[in-house]
Amino acid sequence: MSRILDIQASFGPYGTEFEELGPKIGVPDLDQSSKILDGGIYRSARLDLAREYLQAGARVATTDTFGARHFLRSGDLPTYKELIGAHVDVVCEALKGTRRRSLAVAFGPAGNDCYKPEDAPTTAEEARDFHAEQLAVAQELWQKAGIDTALFETICTGREGLGVVLAAQKLGLPVIPSFVIDKEAKLFDGEPLVDVLKRIDAATGSYALGYGINCCPIEGAEKALSSANGMRHRILMVYPNASSEDPRKLQEKKGVVHLHDREGTVKQLVNMVRQNPSIRIIGGCCGYDPKAIRSLAREAKGKRHRF
Repeated sequence: MSRILDIQASFGPYGTEFEELGPKIGVPDLDQSSKILDGGIYRSARLDLAREYLQAGARVATTDTFGARHFLRSGDLPTYKELIGAHVDVVCEALKGTRRRSLAVAFGPAGNDCYKPEDAPTTAEEARDFHAEQLAVAQELWQKAGIDTALFETICTGREGLGVVLAAQKLGLPVIPSFVIDKEAKLFDGEPLVDVLKRIDAATGSYALGYGINCCPIEGAEKALSSANGMRHRILMVYPNASSEDPRKLQEKKGVVHLHDREGTVKQLVNMVRQNPSIRIIGGCCGYDPKAIRSLAREAKGKRHRF
């Protein structure tokens, strides 16, 4: 029997939204996720943005926990745990009274810089051990908060991606690793995404729920899907940047990226999804505001894949 599944829109970014909002309201460090522990505007802004994404039609809720890893890396486990809990609480509060949504806790890579392969763990085992610590904290919240999956974003090497899946497999938790790629569908160490996915699946018995592509030019996502050969069916989540520039270059620029042709880009993204039935979740990374997520959700509404 075939199954028909809806395509779901996910939350957009927290960081770039707060990079823009913060200076406007006189809170320049609003984008620092650790400031949520100070309460006040730092917490309320995240709650408001989560509600905006939900009102825009997003059905996959994510947390602003990407930057929390810095505390774990520095050995401050108590603060790390407090941060994860605080951000999960905010999203759970936003979800109250809404129709059932999926909740994904977002984790970042082990290194300081998402775009430097040399900053990533040197072995899959090293990555596994670090990310097992991240997952162990979320595991304590799993049932209480109704978490559906762990999302590891902006992974830039295959060895770290493998470590992520090994860590989740060890704890028996559902996981989606999401990779940052260039316009040629290669990770920043030069390895083609398709080769990375094959290797991880081979080593883990295809344990991951599937894989994502994020923080990349939309052209890179299109290239990845067109060149994925026998691995296309394993890519279930795509959320590119608003800009077609290399994300490493975007870091060097001042100011926040904006999606200049919202409707055109949204149609391009949804058309890409239509041609790739494996994709279950679409969204936007840097530069996608709630209006863009609303356009995505509206365009994707009613678009279904038959399996």
